[in-house]
Amino acid sequence: NPTGEVLSGERVREAVDWADARGVDVIVNELYACSVLRGGFESVLSLYADSSGVCGLPPHVHFVWGLSKDFAVNGLRCASVLSGSQVVT
Repeated sequence: NPTGEVLSGERVREAVDWADARGVDVIVNELYACSVLRGGFESVLSLYADSSGVCGLPPHVHFVWGLSKDFAVNGLRCASVLSGSQVVT
């Protein structure tokens, strides 16, 4: 179960950079992304988007989002994965 903590974009980038320096992959779980009620939620996708809005995740970063949590359809197992790695996608 989530704690409700939302990391700042700066903290996410620090974690991604730390993992990259050590050869570790990062899975960013944004299953509750649309359920953030207040604060400054910033998706990892926006952190790595260029000026035209195209996202270029680093090869060790993998983004996960699904319908079930944000839209209260717990029985629906529909999710998406976006990865900077050609091996994963």
